[in-house]
Amino acid sequence: MLPDYRRPLLRPDVTTALAKLLGEARKAHAQAMADLHALALEHRCAISDMQAEVTELREILYDVTVVLRQQADTDVETLRRQLELALIRLTPRDGHPLH
Repeated sequence: MLPDYRRPLLRPDVTTALAKLLGEARKAHAQAMADLHALALEHRCAISDMQAEVTELREILYDVTVVLRQQADTDVETLRRQLELALIRLTPRDGHPLH
């Protein structure tokens, strides 16, 4: 029998077990990376969809703002005309304004 210091450090059964574990670890790593890439692609697609929705919402908001501004301008013009008519009616017949 060999003295303890001359014994091989790695035995064939341990080497085989380590090789098997290393192979399993490589497969697990490859699968994890594939899952990560698939998830990243899914997230990029979701972000792209959200950006398209945000762009559409901005366009809708712009259109609504334009319509509301036009309506407000029309309302202001209508109110000015009504005010002018009311002031004309309030002016005394002698032509001098009340104020």
